[in-house]
Amino acid sequence: LSSGVAGTMVANKSGLQGGTVRTILLAWVLTLPATVALSAALFWLASKALS
Repeated sequence: LSSGVAGTMVANKSGLQGGTVRTILLAWVLTLPATVALSAALFWLASKALS
């Protein structure tokens, strides 16, 4: 959704704010590592609880 909003703003030449672009890019970059870390932590907790 956010990339669609950014694309619409560029197409309409209404301009994009730098902060908005930065927020979108950070969300894209940080999502996968955060998911991997959370999954590893949950796996570790589950393995400790079941052993």
